[in-house]
Amino acid sequence: MFKLVRNLMLSAVMLAALVSCRPQKPAPLIKDLPSQPLAMPRDLYTHDWAQTEWWYYTGHLTGEDGKSYGFELTFFRYRVDPKQVGAPAPEGVTGYMSHFAVLSEDPPSYQHDSRIMIEGPAAGGAADRYRVFVGDWSVEGDVHSQRLVAANKEMAIDITVAP
Repeated sequence: MFKLVRNLMLSAVMLAALVSCRPQKPAPLIKDLPSQPLAMPRDLYTHDWAQTEWWYYTGHLTGEDGKSYGFELTFFRYRVDPKQVGAPAPEGVTGYMSHFAVLSEDPPSYQHDSRIMIEGPAAGGAADRYRVFVGDWSVEGDVHSQRLVAANKEMAIDITVAP
């Protein structure tokens, strides 16, 4: 019984800490994209005014075993607009989703995994540098190179790519 009460109290304290970390007033969503020219590196970063953003990587690699593989690693950011969900929702709640897949030709196989988290200490993006993460999966870097990191029990990737 003591453990249950202690765990409930700890959960309440953690929830209060997370809620207090949220911005008090989120930036307004902009439905029409601003008519600005593309500007790097700024446009690699997250944008508070955007409802949906994504960072998408695909490629072909040679593994440590000498075999050819295809991979895909994506990160999505979606901000809830309470006016559109048709139910009470906290204004400005942002979710992050990531998907990781590896394909092999010999032998033929397809493995994939995904993660979904609410923005906070374990998931988020930076507005002042290129970094997006969902748990321990991440992409970070600059306009010249980006490091991609994702792993589960069956597959892993930790590479630096250059556009």
